[in-house]
Amino acid sequence: MRFVFTILTALSLSIPVFAQQATRRVSRAPNQSTAMGSPPRQEVLFGAAGSGKLVSEKSGGVNRTVIEAHGSYLRGLGGPMQIGGEFGIFSSSGGKSQSYIEAVAVGAYNFGHRLSDSMYAKGGVGLLGVLSDTGDYKSEVGFFVGGGKRFPLWAGVAYNPELRLYKKGKMDPSIEIWLINISVIW
Repeated sequence: MRFVFTILTALSLSIPVFAQQATRRVSRAPNQSTAMGSPPRQEVLFGAAGSGKLVSEKSGGVNRTVIEAHGSYLRGLGGPMQIGGEFGIFSSSGGKSQSYIEAVAVGAYNFGHRLSDSMYAKGGVGLLGVLSDTGDYKSEVGFFVGGGKRFPLWAGVAYNPELRLYKKGKMDPSIEIWLINISVIW
């Protein structure tokens, strides 16, 4: 755990230096309407690892319905930095009913001049869904660090897969790959 806090401290001290350098580069970007040096941009992301689903199934004479949805909102601060939040809900009914919510404060640093096709580093802290020893889900405090790459699909729409390292509650660290991740940027 001490190692993780050391890395997070080093990152938090180095980001302002990178932000100043990136802001200088962005101010010379040829297309100011899509450059990160332009007025703050907003981004909404839909999807995630195994999320955004509605399932109804019958097993052993028991009907079960699962609803899972995730989304996030990021607002540009001018330059390469974004802040926002991620929200998720999981609800299972029928047989053994259970549910949890996720609410995470998120910060992102974008590498490159254009938000729509940049690589980025992202981190967050908040309530995350945790599988307990009894097989039930619950919300516990945790954090993640990770990164990804935006691939433009259309004007204002990008596909952005992510790789994340999570520490959820008392669980061991885990790695998640978010392959189904679409963002809308305006």
